[in-house]
Amino acid sequence: MAQKMTKGIQKIEDTEEKKGQSPNNNRSKIRVQQAAVVRVQQQHKTTATNSHRFYDGANQNRDRTIGEVVELMNAQNSPEDYLEAHNTARAEVGVKPLKWDGRLESYAYLHLSQKTEHCIPFQSDGPYGENTVSGVKATGAFRKLTGVQAVGVWVAQKQYYDEKSNSCIGGYCGHYMQVVWRDTTHVGCARVQCDNGAYMVSCNYSPPGNLRDQRPY
Repeated sequence: MAQKMTKGIQKIEDTEEKKGQSPNNNRSKIRVQQAAVVRVQQQHKTTATNSHRFYDGANQNRDRTIGEVVELMNAQNSPEDYLEAHNTARAEVGVKPLKWDGRLESYAYLHLSQKTEHCIPFQSDGPYGENTVSGVKATGAFRKLTGVQAVGVWVAQKQYYDEKSNSCIGGYCGHYMQVVWRDTTHVGCARVQCDNGAYMVSCNYSPPGNLRDQRPY
């Protein structure tokens, strides 16, 4: 599968060269998204199970084509979209912007793809910081939770963070604290569709935040 995708990407490159075109930002974005799928299979040695496949309800066990993968991941789910959503929140509190990390993206996708049956967020207990959210209990368009919406859910917890006491008051704020954690430098995110049609989004962070007795910024 990874070999076929790699050939598909090479074919796109060859076609562009014949036309005398140079890659623009849009092509670069698509290349990043395509490469994410290949990285998951190469780095995590994908087996012939459902855990690394894309889901579309009626065709849950069908591998998607590269074109379908791009369509699924494109709307408000690109690395640039995730970074803008994170870095806008970080700029508000004066911390440095995050950079994208493909390893974290791959890890996030592997993590999500293991729990698509019920679409219930869970912690991976991995070496990275982690935020995960599901649209399974939502109604309407929010069930199609985008990456930008997911980050918005976490940033909305800012209202519960009390700087004076460095604690959450009136609600949970841990996801927000990880988004703006001053020592975190890189992020990678993924989004999957569950068997029931809802979506989950997860982001991993390095170095991890939310360290005991430390302030986020």
